[in-house]
Amino acid sequence: MKKGKFSVNLDDVKKKLEEEKNKQSYNDDRFWKLKMNFQKSPKSSAIIRFLPSKEGELYKKIYRHSFDYIDEFGDKKYVIGVCPTTFGNECLICKEAVKKFNSKYESDKEEAKVIRKKTRYISNILVIKDPANPENEGKIFLFEYGRKIFDKIQSAIEGDLELGEEPINVFSPYDDGANFYLVAKMKDGYVNYDDSKFKEVKAVFDDIDKVDKLIEEQTYVLDEVVTPEWVECLREEVIEKYVEFVSGKKLNKDKEEIKTEDLEDEINELENENENIDNDVDEDDILDDVDDLLDD
Repeated sequence: MKKGKFSVNLDDVKKKLEEEKNKQSYNDDRFWKLKMNFQKSPKSSAIIRFLPSKEGELYKKIYRHSFDYIDEFGDKKYVIGVCPTTFGNECLICKEAVKKFNSKYESDKEEAKVIRKKTRYISNILVIKDPANPENEGKIFLFEYGRKIFDKIQSAIEGDLELGEEPINVFSPYDDGANFYLVAKMKDGYVNYDDSKFKEVKAVFDDIDKVDKLIEEQTYVLDEVVTPEWVECLREEVIEKYVEFVSGKKLNKDKEEIKTEDLEDEINELENENENIDNDVDEDDILDDVDDLLDD
């Protein structure tokens, strides 16, 4: 068959389509999310049960960056993903956040709060009741949550004897554990989880063998989930493009030492300084909004 200068190679097309098919996705079917639609209802809710993994892991701490900026061409760019410091690696964005936090300008300090890393946690859960997606009920998922929910876990575990609140072993699947009523409402433009609580202290199932089988066969090993190869890790080129944009110069990684003990101390200080932000506002709504935009 005679071909002109605009002929298309079928193998090249197949290769491109395969690359698109295998392209990194911000959706992971292993993870459960509470579906929210505040235009239809003032709140969204579900009942879940925190569970240990079959290796006994309760949760895995990770760090995330989640923000956007307008580049030199006027286009909105998103920086969202797991921070390299999760795995003990250097992070140029964390370094930039410390630099801005130590600036004499308040605008820089405010920007540091936006771009800094946020603490997140991942646990196994059993979905007990999910009104928005009943097909999820009875299934094991991974659940990523922020400091607000983690604080509720800590409070339940500690209890308050003065108020007559006994400590609850919230990760236990047996009769000393409890279901978690996850309630999300919109407050001051952010998703708020203040009404969420642990109650109904009871076993997942009355049959202990059934409980053990559920955990042994269906829970995820968290150390195998949270790895440097994890699909939602921030790509190096995304980090470098942002830092080069805000600094106005190309990076010279060969001549510059990125990670020092002093820098690590400053990063931790920045995180602690802004801990109250995480306590008042959970980033789940921000992360979900950006995920939806990236999937469009």
